[in-house]
Amino acid sequence: MKRYFLYGIIAFFSLGLNAQVTQNISHSQKLYEQAKEYYDNGLYLECKATLKDYFYQNKNEILEREKQTEAELMYAISSVKAGTDDGERLLLSFIQNHQPEKIAQDALIQLGDYYFNQNQYQQALEYFEKVDATTLGTEDEGAFRFKKGYCHYMQDDDEAAAIEWNTGRNIDHLYYYETNYYYGILAFKKGKYEEALHAFEKANAKNDYATVIPYYQSMIYFEQADYEQVIAITDKVFEGGKKTVKYENINELHHLRGKAFFELEDYESALPHLVTFEQEAKELRAQDLYQVAYTRYQNGKYRAAIQNFEELKNEDSPLGQNVLYNLANSYLEQNNRLSARNAFQGAAKMDYNLQIKEISNFQYGKLSYELGFDRAAIEAFQNVAPASKYYGESQQLLSKVFLNTRDYDKALELMDAISYKTPDIQQAYQKVAYYKGISLFNDGKTEESKKYFRMSIVNAPDQNTKAMALFRLGEIAHKEKRYTDSYSEFKQYQAVVSPSISEDAAPYLANYIQGYNALKLKDYANASTYFVNSLNGILDQWESIGKGEIRERIFPDALLRAGDSYFKQNDYENALAYYQTSIKYGYLGSDYAFYQQARIQGLLGDYNAQVASFQKLNQLYPNSNYADDALYNLGDTYFRLGNPVLAEETLMTLIQKNNNSNLISKTYLLLGLINFNNNQKAKAQQYYEAVFKASPSEDDYSSALKALEEIYLDNNNPEGFIDFKKNELGIQINEEDKEILLFQSAENQYESGNIEGAIIGYGKYISKYPNGRFVSQAHYYRGESHVIQKEYEKAFPDYEQVVAGGNSPYYLNALYKAATIAFNIDQYQKANLYYKTLIGLTNDENQKLEANMGLLISSYALDDAEGTYSAADYVVNNTTATEAQKLKAHFLKAKMALVKEDKNTALTHFAFSSNQNNEEGAESKYHVAYLLYEMGDYASAKEKVMYHLKSSKTYTAWVVNGLFLLSDIALAQEDLFSARAAIETILENYSDVQTQQMAEDKLAIIKTKEAESSRIVPEE
Repeated sequence: MKRYFLYGIIAFFSLGLNAQVTQNISHSQKLYEQAKEYYDNGLYLECKATLKDYFYQNKNEILEREKQTEAELMYAISSVKAGTDDGERLLLSFIQNHQPEKIAQDALIQLGDYYFNQNQYQQALEYFEKVDATTLGTEDEGAFRFKKGYCHYMQDDDEAAAIEWNTGRNIDHLYYYETNYYYGILAFKKGKYEEALHAFEKANAKNDYATVIPYYQSMIYFEQADYEQVIAITDKVFEGGKKTVKYENINELHHLRGKAFFELEDYESALPHLVTFEQEAKELRAQDLYQVAYTRYQNGKYRAAIQNFEELKNEDSPLGQNVLYNLANSYLEQNNRLSARNAFQGAAKMDYNLQIKEISNFQYGKLSYELGFDRAAIEAFQNVAPASKYYGESQQLLSKVFLNTRDYDKALELMDAISYKTPDIQQAYQKVAYYKGISLFNDGKTEESKKYFRMSIVNAPDQNTKAMALFRLGEIAHKEKRYTDSYSEFKQYQAVVSPSISEDAAPYLANYIQGYNALKLKDYANASTYFVNSLNGILDQWESIGKGEIRERIFPDALLRAGDSYFKQNDYENALAYYQTSIKYGYLGSDYAFYQQARIQGLLGDYNAQVASFQKLNQLYPNSNYADDALYNLGDTYFRLGNPVLAEETLMTLIQKNNNSNLISKTYLLLGLINFNNNQKAKAQQYYEAVFKASPSEDDYSSALKALEEIYLDNNNPEGFIDFKKNELGIQINEEDKEILLFQSAENQYESGNIEGAIIGYGKYISKYPNGRFVSQAHYYRGESHVIQKEYEKAFPDYEQVVAGGNSPYYLNALYKAATIAFNIDQYQKANLYYKTLIGLTNDENQKLEANMGLLISSYALDDAEGTYSAADYVVNNTTATEAQKLKAHFLKAKMALVKEDKNTALTHFAFSSNQNNEEGAESKYHVAYLLYEMGDYASAKEKVMYHLKSSKTYTAWVVNGLFLLSDIALAQEDLFSARAAIETILENYSDVQTQQMAEDKLAIIKTKEAESSRIVPEE
């Protein structure tokens, strides 16, 4: 800036000789000149010191006023510029003393400059305002106005600043470029783009501004939508990527260039600049980030595009709807259909762009269908308007959803609401009704399942589905012992069944059950036909059936039952053929086949063959339930063949082998007869007396008593017989007949079907003879009577009494039934004990399997890990166990392992038990996913939970748990979008208070994480 010079020399009045005055003036002039030289060279302290001498030298002189004033001003200015404490005071004093003289204005400018240089713009402005700029020269005025305008600018008074700079921007002065630069900024801010461009063009000649002005020029041209000009300007900046000059706002220049290419739809050229901008920016506007994301999407950079779109997914605006739509398509390109579905759902909820809403709703429905979210798919397809171009395809998919859904109630409800049902919808209705019935059937709700099976039969365009429904109704009726009804259902089934029927309702299974119906109805001729048809059907498909229950249980059982049916018709030749097939291949139950073969051989009079069969049975199956019968019958056969020695040896083998056999009393009775016939009456007496210690049946008891009576009388010892009855049997004289009559009365009521009378009769006997000879039998049959009346809890104490009484012909059956009832009334401690005892005693493999099932469930209920594991392993490894039993064993072992925090065992067995379409299967699928999540295998956990959600829709609680887990997995993978989508699905579809609160709490956590991770700043 041009300096303000002082003119003249301060004059002092002379008080001495003229010569002396002349000398003093000359010296003063030198001092003044020296001070001025110091001042001009910026040596302000030296200037002050010289002026002090100057004032002292002339203190007695009267100086010329103008020079004195100029010297005072020079002194004050030097003090200010030297930064001494008195500078500002001296200058203010000078101004005050010399107002309104022009030199005072110079002082005001100097004081304003002082504050300006100190960045104290308000104080500077206070003094600048007192200066009349029009009195200054052109160059000085331009410089002055720049400074004054800058002070206004720094005080945020853009209007005043613009006035000052507008005056000085067209004249040449020291601050010419600065004035144009700042004026350009103000013009830009006010939207006066042409003025701004003109000002920037002038300022651009100075290197100080050449690096920043391209930014403003690009901004202006972008605002004017002159994208080609933006690119031209930034071409000079980037010069093919070479940064030869360090430009200001370089990241914003990348942004502007990228946006210009974006607007011209040149996404390939836009990409590197928008990406650079995004990577350098700490905060972004939503629109800016959208452009980065969309550019990446257009260039096939889907993974990076997804990351950007996800940051914008919560925008509730037209932009937000576009974001979700493009995010969904990006996910589809990555084959991530779940996340695509979530994004389409969000876009479909917004009404900003109805075209996007329409296609997003359809795509959401389509992906929901593909991923198994049936309820969502149905609702989405129902929202497609008939006029939509997606209507036809949506209706086709809607039919498929109804067929594939496991949310059967919702599907039936929706189809019921359809006034006109097309053939496809009718067929879907029939099948969904059947599937609902199967779901209830698998969950043990057979009574409820019947309703849906009947619905499926009434609405029956598909004959195979009708056949399967009839099969299930027949199966249920058979299990409920309604054999006539079951027979009728299967007859209808056979009228409509086709070869393409499902394996679980195959004709060979229907024939198998129908054979049992005929057996129960004593229609042995038809029974044999059905069993033979079942066998032939299985053999026809032997290879395709493979190993499992059909080959290993049903086929062997059908062989035996076919034999039994012919046996009942006295067709021993055919009966033998089936029994011998079982024996030949060693099928399950072949011990029974040996036994039946021997019986037939005896009936045909071939006693030697019968002996051989009984011997073979005991040799091959020493622990068979029929082994005792074989020994007894073998002894009886030897007796009939006239070989009492072998007969007695064989019968003694039976006694020694199994003293708890229910045939012991009969064995002693037969031994007594053999010895009586051989005139070994003393030995016979011992055997007959032993009968009474073996808990004999009523017939055995009576036979033994009559035989003893005969022996005692033959020995002329009637008193001994009376003492025996009294002392050994505890029968008082004349009470015997009373007891027999009382018991026989109850027996007669039971056998005649008067169950109420039987219960009363047995009760009277037990009350009168608590230790009577028939008390075990009375307790057992009173228990049986209560069971017939379905009074299981009343039956339970009777069975327990039989068990407590020890060995009797009723012991094993009572033990089995006591265990079963204890289990069903939740007395797991007793059930557990009885099952364990039963397992140790029974030789019936089917009964042993059932006991292990009971032991498994009761052990689990008692939190007995060892018992649960042991029983589960037995069931799982048992070749005759059904698939359902094995799955139950896997499930409970997994549940117990989960309680004991044995995660690996739990995971292994839940994986097995998840292979079923019931609630246990749903729970198992959830736990498999959850355990994988806990183990940190998020990818596998996500895959499993998605399968769970798709296949477990009927079981709401487990679906909700699965959705919460899906959200947790997404959070663990830092996928906040999917985490939110899962929770919002819960909030939209499941309304119970607890679930809603849990979902709201989880959503709040997700929103907090979203806010923490967001770079988006609000639009200004």
